[in-house]
Amino acid sequence: MEVLHVWNTAGVPSVLSKYQRRLLKWNSRVIVREDLDLFGYRNIYGEYLVVKRSKYRFLLSMFFIARNSDLIHIHSLDKIAPVARMLYGRRKKIVIHYHGTIIRKKWRERERFYKHADLIIVSTPDLLEDVPEPYVGRVDYLPNPVDTELFRPLSLPRKEKALLIIKYGRKHRWKDIRIVAEDLSKRYGIDYETIFVDNRPIPHHEMPRVLNRYKYFFDIHHGFHDYEKIIPTLSKTALEALACGTIVISPFIGVVKELPPMHKPENVIRKLVEILVKHDIVGL
Repeated sequence: MEVLHVWNTAGVPSVLSKYQRRLLKWNSRVIVREDLDLFGYRNIYGEYLVVKRSKYRFLLSMFFIARNSDLIHIHSLDKIAPVARMLYGRRKKIVIHYHGTIIRKKWRERERFYKHADLIIVSTPDLLEDVPEPYVGRVDYLPNPVDTELFRPLSLPRKEKALLIIKYGRKHRWKDIRIVAEDLSKRYGIDYETIFVDNRPIPHHEMPRVLNRYKYFFDIHHGFHDYEKIIPTLSKTALEALACGTIVISPFIGVVKELPPMHKPENVIRKLVEILVKHDIVGL
């Protein structure tokens, strides 16, 4: 099975590709632009195709490589789906995998892109809400995988504090986030330290050591301020922290001490195969 993952949202495609190769023996690869690989996933994962600083060169390379792929697994970059369908017709299976805000509350406006897919996958259960009637049954939830080979407990001294990471594009919301962080700190009696990723980008291969340096992790992400409805999910970084043995504290969920089994890579790959078989993307 030849699989091409297009784009690398939150590193999820890298993990899927790695364990598809390992567990299924599929020839699975990821393609992304070099200048947008901000966390250096290319330094960790094999079969990683990097294209230089040009969206046009990226698209040409991607469509050229996709000629030999059985499955084109598009992550968030749904605008290329119509072009892929036009170029390859029904000879290729196309999956669009949505990760968060690009599709949340936007199902109607993005239909012109995802209607060309054979299957639509979402990364959190709340994204299943508001799926238009014609597409109910064509959208499945796949838990985010955590690379437990990379993210694991290390023999490092831990601070009796919580780590709070402010990701790209959220620094301007620091006043709102700080209110929630202070509330968690008082409620649980835990001090915290903050890392602003805009100022101190953390390469992905260093994240396990960073997470292992703290006993706790405050998981304050988009759900508490971006949307009217609270989204009771854990961020991917929080899941990685759990895999490192760090206790996660969420304002929505409370205290979580172990990585839920559904996020372990072998279980995610098993679930993905079940989904692909159900929708006739692959055979048994």
